[in-house]
Amino acid sequence: MVCYNALEKECDDIGFAEFERKREEKIDGVIYNMSPRPNFLHGIINGNIYKVIGNGLKNSLCFVFMEYLDFHYHPDKSDEYVCPDIMIACDWKYLKGSFYNGVPKFIVKTLGPSTAKRDKTQKKDIYEQAGVEEYCDIR
Repeated sequence: MVCYNALEKECDDIGFAEFERKREEKIDGVIYNMSPRPNFLHGIINGNIYKVIGNGLKNSLCFVFMEYLDFHYHPDKSDEYVCPDIMIACDWKYLKGSFYNGVPKFIVKTLGPSTAKRDKTQKKDIYEQAGVEEYCDIR
């Protein structure tokens, strides 16, 4: 496979895996590997939710993210983070690289078999304690 990055180097020269973002969460000092990735139905569900929310937020100061932006929940106390499937955030100043350090207005988590228990208990508590206004899990 030949691909190029922004510096016009072949990925083979620098290792394609370097560009693959690791999907993990850090909760209570434990790093949870989020691999393997969810199946295509998970992506279809999240994509549909993302479109509906995104259309509803037109002309709004808020924005919606689908995956790939981690919620750094208590950035003043720890370096722990979770990976919501869908997140609405309304304050650009809390965007830092691949993290959102503010309090999201709304989080959606599409439950999969390997993470459902943690999503419905531990992460639900994290969102509640962090002050997230609304949390929805999709089964």
